[in-house]
Parts: sequence; structure tokens; C-alpha cells
Amino acid sequence: MSLIEVLALHALVRARSHYRPLAPTVLCAIDIVRTLVERGVVAVPWPQLQWPEHVMGEHTSYERIGWRLNWPAITDENLDVFLTGLLVARTCDWPPPEDILDLWRRFAAAEAIDYLGHRLAMAGLTREWSADSAPVLAAMTRNRPLTQVRYFIWAAVRAGSSAYLRFRGEERMTRNAVVRELAVRPSRADSGKWDIKGFEPKDLRPFSLAVDAFATHLLRVPAIYWQRTPSLEALQIC
Repeated sequence: MSLIEVLALHALVRARSHYRPLAPTVLCAIDIVRTLVERGVVAVPWPQLQWPEHVMGEHTSYERIGWRLNWPAITDENLDVFLTGLLVARTCDWPPPEDILDLWRRFAAAEAIDYLGHRLAMAGLTREWSADSAPVLAAMTRNRPLTQVRYFIWAAVRAGSSAYLRFRGEERMTRNAVVRELAVRPSRADSGKWDIKGFEPKDLRPFSLAVDAFATHLLRVPAIYWQRTPSLEALQIC
């Protein structure tokens, strides 16, 4: 199994007893489950997200994504322990460092989109507007640590709130202000000083199950997920 498949199945199993999301966003969660569907490891009710009442199947506790183990080679017995063992006992050949780095960047981009949506909602704006900035955030998280990106997001939502008041709730102007601030804030930050500690999450352990396992078993220290730019040097490479 590939790294993303192990993390996805590990998250599905843990979701049976933990009320936590599989991944930072629902789209990211569906994306990682899709890798198991393509491999034939699980069955899903797609295009519907949930199983019909008359069909036997499980649902994740947080997102309510329907799934069912569908691979005879894998049984439920001690599955959580088996998958954790794969992550703990990884070798120099598995998983390839490049795969770990690629997955770190994907998770970081989803984490940034989720945080933007959270800040928008806290400001009384529309959470779904975070999708406007997905390309910007994906590029940004490849070259900067998440703590710094969270600062940019905070500044962008503040700019959006200001535009909302200035233009009397005009949606287009508000959304444009958020994206525009995300585009220009990095250069402003590079020329000044800011406190990284102020934008770290209170709990440095990632909340979503797949990212929690990723940061715990594949990074030198889990806090690196927030504090370092995704890079091969930051990985726990043997």
C-alpha cells in the first residue's frame, strides 16, 4: 500500500472511535478516500456521500462519509495496530521521501483553506469564500510554514472585514479584498518583523486524523508541520 492509502485507511478506522475529521477539509477527505476506492480497498456510495438506509455500511463520525471495507486481503482484526505498525516501522525505501513531501504540501494547502474558512466565519463572512484563494494558498504553502500562512490569512480576513464595512456588504468587493491581501501580504511581512508564536495553533497536534498520523510518524517533531516550510530536510529520513 502507498503512504496515502495507509494514512487514509488508518484515519477511517480511527474515525470509528474519534470524533475528528479525516483530513483538514471535506474535499481533502474525499480525495484520500478516493485512493482507497481506486485500489479496491473500500466501497463507497458515491455519488451520494452517505449510504442509503437499506444498505449496510459505515460512516465517518465527523464528515459522515460512507465507506465499507472491501478488500479480502485486509480484515478488521487489529487493523488499527497493523496500520500504525506500518507507519512506525517504515524503512529507508518506504515511503519515498518525495512522496512524504508531496503529501505534506497537499495537507498544508488543505489546512490553510480550512483555516481561512474558519477565520471568515468568525468574522461573520461566508466560509465558502475560502475556495477563491485555493490556488494562492496552495502556492504559498509550498514555500512558507503554516504559521506564517496563518498570519497572512488573519491579515486577509481583516482586510475583507474592512472592505465589507466600507462597501456596505458588497460581496464581490469583500471577496476581492481577501484575495488581494493574500497576494500582497507576504512581501510586506518579509520586509518587517512578526511573531511566529502568535499564529501557532494552541494544540500543535493536528486535529484531523490523517494529518495527525502523518505529523506524528513522518516528521522529526510533530510541531514541524506548523513551524517549517515543507522540505526534504525537515523530514525524519533514515
